[in-house]
Amino acid sequence: MKNILSNLHTHTLYSDGKNTPEEYIISAIKAGLKSLGFSDHAYVPNDIGFSMKEGLFPGYLSELNSLKEKYKGQIDIYIGLEGDSAYMPNREGLDYLIGSVHYLLDKNTGLYHCLDYPSGYTGDAVRNACEKAAGGDMRKTVELYYEAAAEMALKHKPDILAHIDLVVKRNRAEKYFDSESDWYLRAAYRAVDAVKEAGCILEVNTGAVTRGFTIHPYPENKILSYAFAAGIPVIISSDAHSAENIISNFDLAAAVIKKAGSRSMMQLQNGKFTETNLD
Repeated sequence: MKNILSNLHTHTLYSDGKNTPEEYIISAIKAGLKSLGFSDHAYVPNDIGFSMKEGLFPGYLSELNSLKEKYKGQIDIYIGLEGDSAYMPNREGLDYLIGSVHYLLDKNTGLYHCLDYPSGYTGDAVRNACEKAAGGDMRKTVELYYEAAAEMALKHKPDILAHIDLVVKRNRAEKYFDSESDWYLRAAYRAVDAVKEAGCILEVNTGAVTRGFTIHPYPENKILSYAFAAGIPVIISSDAHSAENIISNFDLAAAVIKKAGSRSMMQLQNGKFTETNLD
């Protein structure tokens, strides 16, 4: 893990994280990181509890720019947002943009339904989205999810495509579908093809492992191997929602990347995404 010196996917108190930006910075310095990016969930009109509230973005920019100066020489700070397919932000004031899909669109009503409810929610978010957006058809739900990921990548071209197979997050416990089935992999591969066409970096994300939802970082092995065969670069992130998890399971992510057929990753250094060897 000695060459993994950056993490660009973090969430602070500005969205659904547990710590202040400065607490993340202190933790990152102690962990030996050379750069740290902040990517709180951007404001979405249909927020169900995890996104930045409307009007907070100017304060977010101001605080992070101040911290950039305060910690100059100790760690490089980058300012990003995690935008959602339901409502992507513009890039003004940002060093990078992460794209993700948390909502499915019901094309009959124009309403978005969240697949990934915040902690503390006791209902079945996946089945709710399935009923509302896909008429109860789980296969259609998954296909709509991957279609949304592909459309978002091609339309908005985020620097990083986050947790491309987020739809498996609760599948380990509930067994909604078989993520090894041919139809599932065809849907996922179409989204990976869009990532390639859009020129995005694909994220290897350890967040769901850290929080106990999965035993494998996003994306699962076959999707990651397919991405490497297509020549798509990857970046490792912890998707940290607390400062203590700033580099959680990075060793696992590195091992997964090597198993899937690559020995390199991208990192943001000196303001540019550059390729780094894992060894």
